[in-house]
Amino acid sequence: MLQQMLVAGAGAAILSVTASGQVIFGNYPPSNDGTQSAALGELRQKSFRFTMGADSLGAGDLMLRLRNFEATDQVIVELRDFTGSNLAPGTNTLLNFNAPTGGGADIADYLFTPDGSFTLQANATYWLVVSGGAGTSFDWMASSPGIAPTGLATFGSTSFTTNAGGTWTNSGIINTFEFRVIPTPGVLAMAGAAGLIAGRRRRG
Repeated sequence: MLQQMLVAGAGAAILSVTASGQVIFGNYPPSNDGTQSAALGELRQKSFRFTMGADSLGAGDLMLRLRNFEATDQVIVELRDFTGSNLAPGTNTLLNFNAPTGGGADIADYLFTPDGSFTLQANATYWLVVSGGAGTSFDWMASSPGIAPTGLATFGSTSFTTNAGGTWTNSGIINTFEFRVIPTPGVLAMAGAAGLIAGRRRRG
């Protein structure tokens, strides 16, 4: 009976993660974000470096807390590679994120969705880069005092550029975000197997 309960519980937990996504790292909820932000656009960009833990996981949704994001603005979010620099993101884009429609001047949370599938490899380092299209200007909010990101991955550093990536400098502003992951096909198969085993044992 105990083994049956454990198997069923494991299947339910994995299926729950599949449905909602699990936080790889982030710093929600914000505390006081009325005064701290990064003004971004085509030239002014912000990046976050992180290193995965012991598991490989699929890249999921990304939540950003923005202000002055108009419906005509283009907010660009990319997952980039790590080429050895702890300051500058790699130039190879591994995954792009689809942006929602901007809601105007007020501070709001916006959900960006991946435009494809990508597996974040165990123990690998990546960069998240946020910028704007031509003519776009918006604010990426941050708590004051700043909140360090936590989660399944390890936060490395955050960098800022004012010349579209020509040069990067360390940034003291930790913007508000939440990056989620989804299970890889192997984990999904395990979830299905766990549910099947649990169902068979209940019928038996």
